[in-house]
Amino acid sequence: MPHGKNKRKSVVDDESAPKKSSSGTACSSIVPSKVIGQGVEKLKSVWLNQENYSDELLSLCSTPFQHGECKSFVDNEEFLEELLEKMDTFEFHLKESDLFQFRQSDDLKSFVDPHIYILMEYLTNSILPWLKDVTGLPLNGSIDLFLSDYRKNDFLLCHDDELDSRRIAFILYLNKTWKAEFGGKLDLFSATKDIHPISVVKSITPEFNKFVFFSVGATSFHQVSEVTEEGVKRLALSGWFYGDPVPRPKIEFPKDHGYLLNDIMTSHPEIITQFCSESYSDESTLQDINEQVSEESQVLIPGFLQDDVYKAICIDMVDQDATFGKFVQVGPPNMACYQEMDKGPPVLLSAELGQAALSKNVQGLRQLFHSKEFFHLVEKVTELPFTSSQLLRGTSSIRKYAKGSYSLLTSGGAKQTGDVKEKDDVTQNTDSAAESNDVGDSADDENESDEGPNLVDFIYFVSSKWNENWGGLTIYNTDDGDHLLTVSPEGNCLAIVVRNSSVNSCVNYVNCDAGEEVYFAFTMTCALDGNL
Repeated sequence: MPHGKNKRKSVVDDESAPKKSSSGTACSSIVPSKVIGQGVEKLKSVWLNQENYSDELLSLCSTPFQHGECKSFVDNEEFLEELLEKMDTFEFHLKESDLFQFRQSDDLKSFVDPHIYILMEYLTNSILPWLKDVTGLPLNGSIDLFLSDYRKNDFLLCHDDELDSRRIAFILYLNKTWKAEFGGKLDLFSATKDIHPISVVKSITPEFNKFVFFSVGATSFHQVSEVTEEGVKRLALSGWFYGDPVPRPKIEFPKDHGYLLNDIMTSHPEIITQFCSESYSDESTLQDINEQVSEESQVLIPGFLQDDVYKAICIDMVDQDATFGKFVQVGPPNMACYQEMDKGPPVLLSAELGQAALSKNVQGLRQLFHSKEFFHLVEKVTELPFTSSQLLRGTSSIRKYAKGSYSLLTSGGAKQTGDVKEKDDVTQNTDSAAESNDVGDSADDENESDEGPNLVDFIYFVSSKWNENWGGLTIYNTDDGDHLLTVSPEGNCLAIVVRNSSVNSCVNYVNCDAGEEVYFAFTMTCALDGNL
């Protein structure tokens, strides 16, 4: 078995006296797993032919993508027990983005510790050559190694790990008493022929001394499910073996080009007075809103609809969900996971409203947001030419967010772990439930761009006592990852956000603390220049 030209003298199975760690704990040597001594040629044939194999220590599986599970990474568990005892001496950093939330160490290659040194020796001189022989992949000897710590509500959403020259990803589980009901499982996704994840088809529960590895590729979609148990830590060593980079296939993501709003914009002269709170017909109120939009490019309008209208819409929204089951799943999971209904424009109403009011239900709400009267109102508060723009296009739908829902940044988000750019903590403004750094202008000031705002988001929330700690917040970031604005889903509030294409939004993961609670949101994005 080739071990490379410049292999250091191994301390894996050194029979000399145990070393002492910096914490004073005895440092055992590693007794290599019996798996390494198995017939490599047979395992190589299984892997290369994408077959399946299983014995009491090792399983190789070809679906949904090639991966292996080794139940005994080291043959002497006391080595890992010693490592666990000193876990508190390692420094962890909280990592947060639209894609993940957990704690992670720095790269352990540079960490001065006898256990880590011996572990790196074992990975370099024993595991890497074995994997190279079994998989046939041209690994080059470079390894990344991190410690991860997942606590309650921590997660890592669906992604493929494909970055630069990563060829094999691996995880070594360190928890001795982990239970399946705690969450924190490694979920593997099936994928379509055009390289989009579909659904979880296999889940691997953390198990002490189990080593899981898989080939990194365009369809190696996986996630770490949310940890749902209070007071536990999902501890693991994870990283990548590197090799020559493989060309990444071009992946086409679905895009909604929307519809021309002028084609479906209808007039209902009484709709504002019949649906909206009286204060929003007052010019001084509209002027106050205009001043905030002018200064901050965003506003959250509370109590937008009359109380009786809002209550009627709440009842109808729940009825559409529970009784008629009109909501459908949105994906793929590496972009979003929520439900929606009524995507696109409402049915045109040809007759004038006259004395009859529009139905105070979901369809009436959609008619409101596509009426000329609504766009005349928002023209006053944004000073943007909605009704006169011939290029105005829009997308709209009614969305349902519940436990497990999310949408990732439209620019792709932070798709990999490893080196993660730290982001400022997201805080809420207690007065308006929205924090802003001038959404329409910040990116331009920072990048000295002349691009002006061309997009306007409208989000109307139907919710009951939603707790921000559950997630489900709409977060706006620049392409560079700078946080601009966070909007909380407060019931009967209308959020208006004026931005340009360098500002993207996501809805952060709704965690298990939400229980059976849900909220609904009518969302509409308008492009003044027609470019959604």
